[in-house]
Amino acid sequence: DSDIPTLQGSVELHGKVLTEKNSILGISGHWGREVVDWAVTNNAAASVKDEDYDTWSLNGSVSFPIIKQASLVGSMWTGENLDTYYGGIGQGINPATKDGIRAEGGWLQLQVFPTEKINVNFTCGLDDPKDGDLSKNMRSKNETLMSNIHSSFSPDLILGLEYQFIKTEYKESDSAEDNRIQASLTFKF
Repeated sequence: DSDIPTLQGSVELHGKVLTEKNSILGISGHWGREVVDWAVTNNAAASVKDEDYDTWSLNGSVSFPIIKQASLVGSMWTGENLDTYYGGIGQGINPATKDGIRAEGGWLQLQVFPTEKINVNFTCGLDDPKDGDLSKNMRSKNETLMSNIHSSFSPDLILGLEYQFIKTEYKESDSAEDNRIQASLTFKF
């Protein structure tokens, strides 16, 4: 419902550091505005009230080959009203206070290529909305640990297997945990 587009930008530096593969260091961000139509009721009638909310982020990213067969990749970010961008654990505006939710987080992944046809990844991630912006029982922190392996049977056929552990904390409430095992078969055409 905004009358202006969201602005986004990114700048990256590429260069060889430890290996023949390029290392990449990046900074990016966005700023935009959204309008939320809140239903307002009183004893006699209902109406709609428009509220303007900013959405913004500042992000840093890195891709750093350590040796020919292994790389570290990751990202750190901070921002507000990030539900459209999958930040804030899917929470952009607190419906009780009608304020934007600030959040920060990131992820780090070790990629290992033991052979040309096998890729193994070890990943950890965090999404941490600011507790002061949340009401009781809203999601207050998401943590994940993940590992997967992909095997290429041909350039067009890839088999994958993944394990993921997710822990979600809630403000002033119990946390929840999830263990997932997934398999994938990718056929490129």
